[in-house]
Amino acid sequence: MSTILDTSIFWGKFLYYILESLVYRIIPKKKKNVAGKIALITGAGSGLGRLLAITFASLGAILVLWDVNEEGNMETCRMIKEKDDVKVFAYTRNCGNRQDVYRVADQKGKRKKTMDPLLLPILEQEYVAPKVLNAILEEQVYWIMPTLLHVVLLLKEIISPDMMITLAETLEWTPPWLC
Repeated sequence: MSTILDTSIFWGKFLYYILESLVYRIIPKKKKNVAGKIALITGAGSGLGRLLAITFASLGAILVLWDVNEEGNMETCRMIKEKDDVKVFAYTRNCGNRQDVYRVADQKGKRKKTMDPLLLPILEQEYVAPKVLNAILEEQVYWIMPTLLHVVLLLKEIISPDMMITLAETLEWTPPWLC
């Protein structure tokens, strides 16, 4: 009897969350107000981190900026102080744990390459920043980009490893998680 009850509860919750996600595609979630809240921005000295810091400042957040690049971090701090009347604290952090997933160009300005431009395209920081900000303000638990990765992750979960390898060999393609 408990198996039928557990199965019914599972399908009820499954349908509820599917409908909820469809509704949120039409009616956006209420966004969190960050005015007066502390926002820690890692990698604030350039790129996506800098764009997020500037945007959070415009929303009235108190900023704590971390970066390994002291000069870039201080430049971001100056840019924000010139434009917005918010509290900004910049710290140089040399923890070695760099998050280069979103970086578009290396230190010399050369574009980075991707092993699969269709599946993992290089995304411009101006395109990514508003999406990251929106995910933060809507308090999304996780956020996946580009959208095609949703399909790939779903396939990864439902297709057996042997079938995935056979499919990859047939298409002469190596999925990133098999590299």
